[in-house]
Amino acid sequence: RNADQARQATLNEGTERHKMYIEKLEMILRLLENDEIEAAQVDEIKDDLEYFVQENQDDEFQENEYLFDDFAEKMDRAERTHGEHTLRDRKAEKEEKEREERAEAERQEALAAPKRKEQA
Repeated sequence: RNADQARQATLNEGTERHKMYIEKLEMILRLLENDEIEAAQVDEIKDDLEYFVQENQDDEFQENEYLFDDFAEKMDRAERTHGEHTLRDRKAEKEEKEREERAEAERQEALAAPKRKEQA
């Protein structure tokens, strides 16, 4: 039972590490698409990325904890900007929904007004 729990913990750690790499690589892709970094900068970490992909399950695997350091500042800025855009988008969506609801309420009121006059 302890062996199963240890194996599960190891798998969970690996899954979390893979998710982190995927998130960082997605950010690097956004930075490339936005011309905030050069492809040559990404080429510099290519060997370390290939090593991670090929060897991360190996008992002798040594992770490069500094792999993304050269991108950290721009990633942090991109992440903050993305978060700000997300908040602005949600606020704009909420405001648009409120406008639509007010317009619908006014339309319903306009439709109901002639009926009330007839009943009076």
